[in-house]
Amino acid sequence: MKLNTKATKFVAGTLLAVVATMGATGAFAGRAYELEYTYFDANGGYVGTKLLLCNGGSYTSGQVTSNYNVVSVSCEDNF
Repeated sequence: MKLNTKATKFVAGTLLAVVATMGATGAFAGRAYELEYTYFDANGGYVGTKLLLCNGGSYTSGQVTSNYNVVSVSCEDNF
């Protein structure tokens, strides 16, 4: 059986475009809540921060540990 290479390329290209669009949409989708993690060492001293922003971005600074506090804020409240 011989495949129609023009049709195969069209289907493959269309599928690739759909998958790329879905991936880009997911990457830029916002969150319902902004989260701020504050990390502490075993003695309770501050060692780091992680932010998960409403726009889907994130920021991490310092050390991430298993001792942390998290604060959430509705993204609707930020606008």
